[in-house]
Amino acid sequence: MPTCRDVEPLITAVVDDEATAADRALVGDHVRECASCRDRASREAAARRLLRERREVFHVDAPAALRAKCQPPRPAPWFQVAVRPMRVWAAAGAVLVVFVAAFYVVGRGSTALAAELALDHLKCFALFEKSSGPGDPAAIAERMKAAYGWSIAVPGSSRALDLHLVGGRRCFSTDGRVAHILYRHGGRPLSLFIVPSTSHAADHLAVMGQQAVIWSRCGTTYVVLAREPSEQVAQVAAYVRSVVE
Repeated sequence: MPTCRDVEPLITAVVDDEATAADRALVGDHVRECASCRDRASREAAARRLLRERREVFHVDAPAALRAKCQPPRPAPWFQVAVRPMRVWAAAGAVLVVFVAAFYVVGRGSTALAAELALDHLKCFALFEKSSGPGDPAAIAERMKAAYGWSIAVPGSSRALDLHLVGGRRCFSTDGRVAHILYRHGGRPLSLFIVPSTSHAADHLAVMGQQAVIWSRCGTTYVVLAREPSEQVAQVAAYVRSVVE
């Protein structure tokens, strides 16, 4: 019989209809016997339905800089193609390679990461806030270590910042599994995402109505994200850095 730890990484893929038949059968057998994993699968499915039903709310235009970088090159005039076909095709090939490389790098950059995490921020506070506790930094760190092998420092509540630790859970991004630490800042949702085994350039940007502060240290990326004034998010990020570094 597979354990909860064996099944947990497969639940999202099953809910998203991206798992193999063998993995679907394994998860199906397990959740029939395990109420905890069955409830988790049910909540993941509810989150997927919510995102699908509210996709218009989550839709945002790509940043102008990204759109500019993704503009295809203008075709050469017909007479240049006729006179110098080899040069034109060679140049077009070079432009295509640069275009694809630039798109890949931009797509994997800070803006894309922040957009992914902004969706998780909205989803988790809408559906999983009550089940993400307890709000004890040591307990959350121990749970992340036991379940995923992550050794992370979890900043606790701060009375000076009116920051209250709610709980922690595991989420996903294209960079892999992510530790999502949930807070209330002045009563408003604020997230700390910890992305192991990744590095991103330090950045402070706005995405999907959220302010995100991003930095990396020792092969781990940290993102503080909230719908608040940028200076307030920066203050919380400074507090987080003082704890994790």
